[in-house]
Amino acid sequence: MTDINKWDKIDNFLYYDYWHRKGHENSVVVRQKLLKDLLEISKNNHIEVYLSYRTLESILINKTINPSERLDNLSIRIKDKNLLLSELQKFKFTIIENNNKYCLLFKDKRLIKINFFSKILFKNNIEFLGYKFYFFKREAIIIKSTRKIRMFYTKTFNKLKYLFNKYKNFIIFSQLANRLDANEINRGEVYPLNKSAFLNLRIEPKLSPNWIMRRKHLDIVSNNRKYTKVKDIVKYFKNKENLENAKKQINETINFNKYDEPISHNKLFWNSGNNYFINNLLYGFRKNVTSYTDANNYISSQNKPNLYSKEYYESLEKMSDIEVKNFFMENPIEVTNNCVTSGKHRMYAMIGKLINDENYITIYAYIY
Repeated sequence: MTDINKWDKIDNFLYYDYWHRKGHENSVVVRQKLLKDLLEISKNNHIEVYLSYRTLESILINKTINPSERLDNLSIRIKDKNLLLSELQKFKFTIIENNNKYCLLFKDKRLIKINFFSKILFKNNIEFLGYKFYFFKREAIIIKSTRKIRMFYTKTFNKLKYLFNKYKNFIIFSQLANRLDANEINRGEVYPLNKSAFLNLRIEPKLSPNWIMRRKHLDIVSNNRKYTKVKDIVKYFKNKENLENAKKQINETINFNKYDEPISHNKLFWNSGNNYFINNLLYGFRKNVTSYTDANNYISSQNKPNLYSKEYYESLEKMSDIEVKNFFMENPIEVTNNCVTSGKHRMYAMIGKLINDENYITIYAYIY
C-alpha cells in the first residue's frame, strides 16, 4: 500500500494480507478507536451515524466488532456527506473512493465504508463504546429473521467447497504420484521430480494472490496467463519469435531506493517492472544471486549493476550442471497440489534450459 490515493487490487490484497499476518483479532482495538474518533467528529457536527450491514449485525447480535470483517459499514444522510468528509480529512482520514452511493475511508491501516441515504424511516439506536449509534428497524428485523438460514447456507456451501477441493487435490496428488512411479507419497517429504513430473507442474495455483500481486512478472512468462503449465510455457517459448517478442516487452525495474519490508509483499517492488521471472528464464542458474531478504542491503550498499537486471545476471558466474544438481538436493523447491509454491526463480531457470534444448536436471521438491 504505497500510494493510498491510487487504491487498486494490489492494495486490496496487501490490506487483507497485512491483517492476516498481524492477526485479525488485533484489528479490533484499532477499529474501536477509529469508530470513537468518527463518532466524536459526527457528534460535534450534529451528524447521525447509522450502523449498516454486517457491522450492524455483529454489534446488534454479539455486542462486539467481528474481528474477521474486512471493513466497518456505517451510513449517514447524503446531505451531511460533504461536511463529514471535510471534517474527517482534518483528522487524517484519507478518502480513497467517493461516489453518490458511498465513500471509502482509510486510516491506521483500516478501511471504513460510509454509505449514503436520503430518507430516515423508523430508526432506533444502540449504545456501543459509550456512544449512541443509530440503525434502521427494518434492516435489523431482516438481519435477525434471516440470520439462521444465512448461517446454515454459508456453512453448507463452505463444507461442499471443502469436500470438492479435497477431492480435486486428491486427484492431482494421485496424478503426481503416478508420474513419479511412486505407490505412495507422504506429504511434507522430499522427492526427486523426473522430467515428466516437472513439465506437468503449474507455475502458480489458480487462485494464488500472486496473479494480483506479481501480475506483470507472471504475465510476460505465461503469455498473459494463457499458459500456466510448465510444458506449455516451454512449448510456447521454443518458438523463437515468441521468445523475441517477450524480450521486447521487458520493462526492467530500476531499484534506486530501499523498499519497505517485507519486499515479497511490496507493491512498488512488484508493480514497477516485469523482469523478475523472465530474466531467470533467459539467464539461467547463476551463483550468488541476491535473495529478497538481502535486496535492501544490496541496493543501499552498491546497486551496480541494477538488481535483477540483464546486466546483473550477466555479471554473475554461471552454475555448472553438477552445481545445479547439488543445489537442488540441498535446497528443494515446494510443490503444493501440483503447483510450485516456493522456488519459482529456480523453476524459471530450468524452463530456460529446456527451451534451449539443454538436459533436464533433477529437481528435488517438498511435496504437499
